[in-house]
Amino acid sequence: MGTPQSLGLVSIACGILIVVGWVLYKFLEFVDLPMAIKAGIVLVVAGICIVLATLVNERRKDVKTERFFK
Repeated sequence: MGTPQSLGLVSIACGILIVVGWVLYKFLEFVDLPMAIKAGIVLVVAGICIVLATLVNERRKDVKTERFFK
């Protein structure tokens, strides 16, 4: 994958993270929940984002070595 494509993926990921972060912030700002529950929600969303990012990165590396795509 070339530099422009990588730059595009990074900018898309940053945009998605900004939007998800803002929505999560606004949701937690207006919902009357205990702080522990709010922290748990934030950690779950952060964990899902980290897992998805690592899966995408791993898949990008695997595509280079798989014979199926050549």
